[in-house]
This record gives sequence, C-alpha cells and structure tokens, in this order.
Amino acid sequence: MSTSIERIELHRALHDHYCTMADLARAGEWEELAALEQNARRICAKLEHSGTTVPAEDAAEIADLIARTLILDTEIRQHAEPMLESTRKLLSGHVRDQNVRKAYGAFAP
Repeated sequence: MSTSIERIELHRALHDHYCTMADLARAGEWEELAALEQNARRICAKLEHSGTTVPAEDAAEIADLIARTLILDTEIRQHAEPMLESTRKLLSGHVRDQNVRKAYGAFAP
C-alpha cells in the first residue's frame, strides 16, 4: 500500500510519460512510443494496486492530472490510428498472399 504522496507522484509520472508519448506520436516515433507505453502500463498497475484513499486536498490535483492525461491519450490515439490501420492493411494483404500461395502454389518467375 502506498501513501497519498506516492500516489500523486505516480500520477505525475504517468502524466509525464504521456507528455513524452504525445511528442513521440507527433514525430511518428512508434518504436520509442511502444517502449514508453510499456512503462506507462507499469505505472498504471502500481496505481491500481495502491489502495490508498486520497485526501480531499490531493483529490483536485489528481483529478486534474487524470483529465490532462486523458486528453493526451486521445491525441496519441489520433496519431496512432492511421498507422495502425495501415499496418492492418499491410498484414491482411500478406495473409491473403500466403493463402493464395498455399492454395495454388508459388508461381515460378
């Protein structure tokens, strides 16, 4: 179990991660973004298990951090969705090609 101060620090760290992730998404740095996203998941897991009731004086700051983090999450998704769709199309084309090759054999050049 963590203290309220530790919980605020986790929320700040998560928000900082999302700020960096948004910068990476804007720049199209997908591998770095994915690595940082794994760190953000670890922070979220710590928050889920923190179990600390937040004092009223800290609740406003945490609510603000959560709101700003959600805005960044939306922006990241807006940048990532076109890339993910492109990847889905590429992969589905590859799967279709493999299925044709399995069904009819590879054509020799």
